[in-house]
Amino acid sequence: MERRQAAYQQMLKDNPGIKELESIGAVSSDVQGDTANKVGAVLAKYPKGKIDAIWGTWDAFSQGAYKALKENGRTEIKLYSIDISNQDLQLMREAGSPWRVSVAVDPKLIGATNVRLIANKIAGEPTPATYDFKAAAIPQALLAAQPGAVNVASLGKIIPGWGQTEDFIAPWFATLEAKNK
Repeated sequence: MERRQAAYQQMLKDNPGIKELESIGAVSSDVQGDTANKVGAVLAKYPKGKIDAIWGTWDAFSQGAYKALKENGRTEIKLYSIDISNQDLQLMREAGSPWRVSVAVDPKLIGATNVRLIANKIAGEPTPATYDFKAAAIPQALLAAQPGAVNVASLGKIIPGWGQTEDFIAPWFATLEAKNK
């Protein structure tokens, strides 16, 4: 979350036309509900036309914001987020959804890459101290254009490169795989 917040602050600095009215959100036992209540209070303070968008640095925050926007009839406010889940995809595809875009990395890919890094580390191979995954934008319009159900597992069919990277695949992985078939 800290890195996301730092990137957000840099984006604000680089785009002086964007003004942050409020900053809310805290991890709790009911993130969605607590966020919905906080966003509802913010919506009551600002009449229509005063808020252009809500940015969620985590999809649980965005789910709460979505709930508040729907419950308060404020779907003119666009919602943008980081992370993706099957629930998020369903909410983005609902009729009249304010959720425009989410940017995410395939969670399965994160796990696979972490396992590769651990295997390399155990084998004494050099590994980086940090690694930046290439995130993909998942636009509402693209989701809405899909004829059937969309879930995280099927995003690879509509988002180029989703769930794919060859990073940290060592040549000896093939030998290891062949021995364990």
